[in-house]
Amino acid sequence: MGSGKIINPLMLDTVSVIGTTIFPAQPIGGSLKELETIKINVPNPNAGAEGEPETIAEKIKIMDVETSAGSHPPVAGFNPIPPNIPTPPSIQRPTITPVQNTRVFFEGNLVTVGGDGMSTAPLTVPPIRPIVEGPSTVSSIYAKIIIGTQPV
Repeated sequence: MGSGKIINPLMLDTVSVIGTTIFPAQPIGGSLKELETIKINVPNPNAGAEGEPETIAEKIKIMDVETSAGSHPPVAGFNPIPPNIPTPPSIQRPTITPVQNTRVFFEGNLVTVGGDGMSTAPLTVPPIRPIVEGPSTVSSIYAKIIIGTQPV
């Protein structure tokens, strides 16, 4: 199940298969888009110096689904069954598919969150590889922001 936390390119999708060929979880890649008006307060590294506030406003960054399309790295498969030939040798992940968040937009951009997924070509099982955020993966940059239309 998705976390609803904002995704970044280092976060992993999940394992998928075609027959006996296994395609392991891999960072989703792609690029981020810095938003102009939506900001979050972060600790100021210069706090304590004269006139420096405790926090500073930093622009939020979300996945840029449009410019990322087609740039997500392929996933090489492996086959544990002799003769150990992966078929196909790799899969493509052409684009991010909204699953968890289908309704929350920041500055007109649908926000990609944990639980959304990567489409696959050729189709795998499952055909959409969910993007995960958890203890064994890279964390979201924004731990306190949770978005989604599905129960978490």
